[in-house]
Amino acid sequence: MRPEPQRVMQTALKTLEEVAAGLSDAQEISRLRGVQSLLSIIQREWDTCASTRLAGISRYTDIVRRGSLLVTGERHERLTQVLVDTARTASDFRISSLEMSLDHLRAAVIDLQSWLEDSEGAEERALLEAVWHAEYEDAKSEDRNHFFW
Repeated sequence: MRPEPQRVMQTALKTLEEVAAGLSDAQEISRLRGVQSLLSIIQREWDTCASTRLAGISRYTDIVRRGSLLVTGERHERLTQVLVDTARTASDFRISSLEMSLDHLRAAVIDLQSWLEDSEGAEERALLEAVWHAEYEDAKSEDRNHFFW
């Protein structure tokens, strides 16, 4: 039976703590503390990494879909292609695939956002507010204020 990743990370953190306690070289202790910090970050994100990415994909897909209905020409084609690509990979739950879908959607939203900021209609303003809200939720779920981020 394979051990649970959470238990493996907890054991590794405890082992590193014990090793660090026996060291006297400040540089080596610092290196071990850095590895411990990285393991702690991974451990905190382990259970939520897929769900936070799926939530972001859902938020951004909705925005891109709504935006594709408001634009025409090349921008409409680009947004539609992103929606097609996202739908094609919707059943791939590997973190690398989720990250790639999220990155494509974020790029599409940035493209859309530049157009929305120059628009003056009520629908466009409402969608721009949805973009800001999605970006806020995205930032909350990927708090870059942790150590090493």
